[in-house]
Amino acid sequence: MAILRRKINSLKKTRKGFTFVERKTRSGFTLIEVMIVIAIILILLLIALWSYRTQLNKGRDSRRKADLYTLERVFEDYYNDHDSYPERIDQVVPDYLSEFPKDPVTREFYEWSIEDSGVYRIYAKLDWEQDPVVAEVGCDGGCGPGGGTEGGKCDYNYGVCSPNAELESCGDCPYACQGKDCNRLKFCDGLTENCWECPRRFCYKECDPMCSNPANQCTLK
Repeated sequence: MAILRRKINSLKKTRKGFTFVERKTRSGFTLIEVMIVIAIILILLLIALWSYRTQLNKGRDSRRKADLYTLERVFEDYYNDHDSYPERIDQVVPDYLSEFPKDPVTREFYEWSIEDSGVYRIYAKLDWEQDPVVAEVGCDGGCGPGGGTEGGKCDYNYGVCSPNAELESCGDCPYACQGKDCNRLKFCDGLTENCWECPRRFCYKECDPMCSNPANQCTLK
């Protein structure tokens, strides 16, 4: 009887869990969860890079605007002293400027021209083409020396000029990028069907090198 009683007590203890070993479950990320986290990190990195590039472009554009403002002031000071605008860099350096400003990226002098009628124009190419000032100065269709005429240049989108003049705009020029080809196109005017909507126009046929840039290519409407 004593032996039987000990076996019964042993079974009761076993059922209560005294002889069982508790197993611990392991925790961790699944493959899908890891991929989701990586995708979120990549998206955040792309947003940060895009924002950094935009701010970098705006910073360079601020430098260009400041340079042209400085040249505008110098040209007017020179005119007040000499009753004409300078035609050469050595006429303003070093008497009016320690050095003639250059584009912060190309490190080339800004495009500028002087007309016999007493008009000056100075042009620059802004990196951030959505800047509202582009349209304010009339360069949303491009502008440059001779803009609006055959053989003119339309490589710029910002500029300053003498008070008695305007920048030479290319907004009415007939050529634009049809794919990678520079062709005379029928532009959209709100009424015309099967027309072309173009980010830039050119006044000359030889604009094919500019058409390799997708940002200059037109869209058929």
